[in-house]
This record gives sequence, structure tokens and C-alpha cells, in this order.
Amino acid sequence: MIHRRLAAPSDRTTSRLIRGSILVLVIGIPLLGALYFFDQYRPAGPSLVDRDIQVAEEAVTKDPNLLTARLALAQAYMEKGRFADAIAQYDQIMTVEPDAGSALLGRGSAEVALDQLEKAGVDFARIVELAKGGEMANVDPQLEAAYYSLGVIALKQDKPEEAVVQLANAVRIKRTDADALHLLGTALLKVGEPERAITSTRQAIALVPIGWCDPYAQLQQAYVAASDTAGAQYAGGMVALCQDRPDDARAALGSLASGPYAVDALIGLGLLAETQNDTAAATDAYTKALDRDPNNFAATTGLARVGESPSNGPTTSPSDAPTGGG
Repeated sequence: MIHRRLAAPSDRTTSRLIRGSILVLVIGIPLLGALYFFDQYRPAGPSLVDRDIQVAEEAVTKDPNLLTARLALAQAYMEKGRFADAIAQYDQIMTVEPDAGSALLGRGSAEVALDQLEKAGVDFARIVELAKGGEMANVDPQLEAAYYSLGVIALKQDKPEEAVVQLANAVRIKRTDADALHLLGTALLKVGEPERAITSTRQAIALVPIGWCDPYAQLQQAYVAASDTAGAQYAGGMVALCQDRPDDARAALGSLASGPYAVDALIGLGLLAETQNDTAAATDAYTKALDRDPNNFAATTGLARVGESPSNGPTTSPSDAPTGGG
């Protein structure tokens, strides 16, 4: 299973933002090292996150000015869903370091989880203000996370035009952010640009081709909006595959295997065969896809998964080249 971050501004938003704050904390402060330092004894019984909270709380009590301990405690509270308590810790950190990017990002994440969108927007905007002119702005993970989060907030507030701007900024920093690409497609579809929505959504799918149904459903909507019947059929077949309806998937994709969506359909059929442990059928589908597109990344990696080695490897990354038509 290919892992991903969240794909829609719902429960997965909280999960994705929490993971984003974890990343920033790891980059900015050796959080795991701090926890190891404080973790002198862990009694059996409580869950891992409860034990982390206990260790961090003891460290903060021992030395209230130790910011690494407060960061560790705030993150543990986030993982436990104690968002108000996490905010209290981030507030304490920012009394000492008002512009600490890790604390701003963490507090904003907690505020989104509590539906305090205006407050969260202020925190994320502050990160953008601090980082956008920096020497490393084009690769800054905090800045990318802030742009992404502002895009999520804009979508929640029904401001798709603003969401397009913020999410496009995030994608410029990290072209392999499947979540940002998916939500950018969502925003583009809302502003009436289905062709651009198709491109962005397909790029997200190329990064996470299986196990994530939302982008395929969105792609189907975009193709319908673009009056592309064959494209909508392809996306519908992939929705069926994702929803474990193999007969529907095979019927939809099989009839497209000789048209403009042939490569897409063949890759879908290959993925379907993989889910059914049919190595021969998967190899056949991926090989036929490569006959039509010798540099296709999805087909090449598909063959590798089933133990075959194509003679011509891919020359493009999944974010550079969608799998076929559309």
C-alpha cells in the first residue's frame, strides 16, 4: 500500500496538518532526541502517546523554560487530540520566541482542528510573511505547509479562488505533494477550470495510484465538466477498482484499452490484476501499456512490482508525466 497524506479538507486535514507539524519539529528541533533524553523510565500500561505525555509533562514541570520539552508535550497533546492543551504549550513557547515557525505551524494546526479558522489563518500567514523572502523559500517545508494550510482554510471558507493561489504556491515548493495537487484540482474545479483540474488531479494520482479513492472520483467529475465521456468512463472504472468492485472496473476499463485512454486503461487493468494476485495478467497489461508509451513510469514500476524488468526504463517522474490521455 502506498502511503499518503490527507486528500480533502475534512478529518484528513487534521491528520495532515499534525504530520506537517511533526515534520517541522523534527527539522527544527531533534524531538526524538529530546524525548529519549527525558524518558528515564516508562511504566508498563499506558499507551505510547500517554507515556510520551507523562514524560514531557514531567520535563516541563522540572524546567518550565525548556522549549524542547514544551514542543514535545505540545506534539504529544496533538497526537492525543488535546488541541486546546497543545495551543497552551505553543503559546508558552511563543512568549519566548514569538516568531518560532514550528510553534506557529503547530498552533495553526491545532486551531484548524478546533475549527478556529481565522486564528489559524493568522498563524499560517505569519509563517508566509517570515519565510517567503528567505534564501531557501523555494524549498522551505514550513512555508510549503503554511501555503497548503491556507489553501485548506480557503476551501473550508468557500473561497476557491484564494485556495487556487495558496495551493499553487505550495506545489511550486513541493511538486510531489499529492495532497496539495489533489486539493488544487478541487479548487480549480470549483472555479470552473476543469481542464486544469484534470491535470492537477492526474498528477496527484500518478504519485498515489492505488488506495486513494477521492482523486479518482474528483477526476470523473472534472472529465464530466469537460464533456470528456471516455475520460469520465476511465475515472469511473478506477473508482470501481478503488472501491473493490472488480467486475465494474474491468468492464469500464476493458472497453477503453484500444482508444485514446488505452494507456490509462491498461495500467488500471494491471493494478486490478495485482489486487487479484494475477501476475500474468498484470504483466500483460503493463507490457501493452509500455508498447504504446515506452517511457511510462506507472507501467514500468508496475512491471517491477510483479517481478518483470522492462527493456526501456522511464525517463520522467510521476509528477512530470500523467499516465496517458487527458
